[in-house]
Formats: sequence, structure tokens, C-alpha cells
Amino acid sequence: MEKGLSSAGNGVLIEMESKNEKRIFICPVVNVPNRNLWLFLDGFYAILSSVNKKGHLYQTIKEKNEVVLNFPSVDIYERCMATIKHNGFEDDEIALSGLTAKPASKVDAPVIEECFMNLECKYLWEREITENSVHVLMCLEVVNVCVDEQHLDETKQGRYGESGLLYNVHYPINPEAFTGKSHDWIAVLTKYKDMGEY
Repeated sequence: MEKGLSSAGNGVLIEMESKNEKRIFICPVVNVPNRNLWLFLDGFYAILSSVNKKGHLYQTIKEKNEVVLNFPSVDIYERCMATIKHNGFEDDEIALSGLTAKPASKVDAPVIEECFMNLECKYLWEREITENSVHVLMCLEVVNVCVDEQHLDETKQGRYGESGLLYNVHYPINPEAFTGKSHDWIAVLTKYKDMGEY
């Protein structure tokens, strides 16, 4: 994969961390409002706005202080979601789902080779969403970005359209009055309007 730096926006991604010395754990994350990437003059940051303190992701980030955020395209989405079926601590869920793990270059966590974009991150800080909440807002510093050449170059394939970034579109509801069932969709992001360079 070619290295590059880009603001990716919100989207479907796979967060991967080492389960232990021999096995790998990945946590498919498909909650659009929960992932934001920000490029500032002093760094590039990923904001994870709803990390469950009882989950594997939180426990591993707190233990290792590192993680890789992997962005799948639609062609491997089902294989990424299949890792949920093979997520026991003794399972090699990456291999069982037909995916390939390889070492990251700047952090001690693996990347999914088939994902078109990988963000290697270091833990910076967290805040509880509400007092005594089981979910936290977490800030990660992105220390390395790898994007395959086709997705990096907007004149070739780019990161948008049918083979680019995926979104989980949550069914809009009024949480105070909702009594039925919700419905989510996985969607692709397409360009609407060129806002110019800055």
C-alpha cells in the first residue's frame, strides 16, 4: 500500500488490535456519527465518539495504547462482518473470514491487507459520554496512513463512489417517542459539490 495523508470523514471501518501474542481481534464498527477524522496543523486525529468500556476494543487500546483503523470497501464488507461469527479468543477470525492480517509499520497492531485504507493510531485521551457512562469519547493520534494507490488518486478510483468509503445510515427516530423497530443501511459516499481547495 502506498502511504498518503487524507481526511477520510465518517464511515464504516474495522478497528483491529492484537488480542494477545498469537491471535487477532477485529471489531466491525459501522456507526457513522461515531468516527471522525480531523487534520490540524499539529497532527491528524481520529475521534471515536462511542467506545464501550466493556468491549475488546476498549480493553486492548487501554492495554496497548495503539490500534489500527481499517476501512473496507463494499467488495470485502461481508467478509469483514463475518469476523463477528469467529470472535472467540482462540479463533483466528481474520483467516476464518478469508482476510489477511499483516503487521502495521508504526504501531503494534495488525492491519487488514484487503482494506483500502488503514490508519495506524496511538491513544491520546478519553472522556465519558455522561457521568458513569459505559461509553467514552476517545481521541487517537493518527501516526501513519496507508491508502492503496487507486483509492488515493481521485483521477483513478478515489475514496468515493461504489468502491470507496462506506456509511452506516441510521434510521432517523425520535428517541423520546419511538416505540417501534429501527432500520439501518450500509451506503456509499458520492461527491456532491466541489468546495474548492484550502
